[in-house]
Amino acid sequence: ISLLDSFVVEVFDGSSWQMVFSRDTDDCGNYLAPPCSSFPHAKIDITAHQNANCQVRFRYYDGHDPVDWGWYVGLDNVEVYSPFPNDLRVKTINSPQSGCGLSNAEVVEVVIKNEGLNNTTSFPIAFAVNGTEIASETVNASLAYLDTIVYQFAATADLSVLGQHQVSAYPKLANDSNRNNDTLSISIQNDTVYTLPYTNDFETNINQWTVSGTNASWQKGVPTRTPINSAASGTQAWVTNLNGAYNNDELSYLTSP
Repeated sequence: ISLLDSFVVEVFDGSSWQMVFSRDTDDCGNYLAPPCSSFPHAKIDITAHQNANCQVRFRYYDGHDPVDWGWYVGLDNVEVYSPFPNDLRVKTINSPQSGCGLSNAEVVEVVIKNEGLNNTTSFPIAFAVNGTEIASETVNASLAYLDTIVYQFAATADLSVLGQHQVSAYPKLANDSNRNNDTLSISIQNDTVYTLPYTNDFETNINQWTVSGTNASWQKGVPTRTPINSAASGTQAWVTNLNGAYNNDELSYLTSP
């Protein structure tokens, strides 16, 4: 262990302790401060040290040099596990993506990952739109442990109806040992293709403007607070809180179609 403050993870291999992870620099600072609002994490492969008497221990040395004080270590959510023998999952859905004027024949492309220890060859995969399975196809490839493959379906997705659609993809491996991670779903928004000039006075209930960001307070309606208590025309407008103050630490966006 370094003379500096340090944190290490060790595994007992049946005869001695082996170091598999170490840190001697600050991961996120004061745990009460914003840098630690999300704890750092690590995934450590200890396969090389597996044995019937396997143990894991966590060691902390706080450094006795007054110039190099070690403050503290936090540890949470520890999991020791062995990979399933057969475990496919959809890692990402590359397409389709949200846009304007989506068609009735949008390409569906996914990334498939083998998280099972066994090689997987010629396996079925399917996709669904709004909860209805559209196609189930066979991927004629061999995937080793932790390998990925990009697959584009021959069938396409009908996303021509305006509004939001749910697109899901999932393997249909008969002997998949872990069903919990199979399905990945994304939301796809199909908006109108607008021609210039574009105008919107927000007086109708038809609205395709979107609110995003952090602590967003944007609202569409009749403003009733001071100083914004009326609209430029008609009665309705988009306002950061129609009848109160905007939110603390707000970083928000109002985006047109």
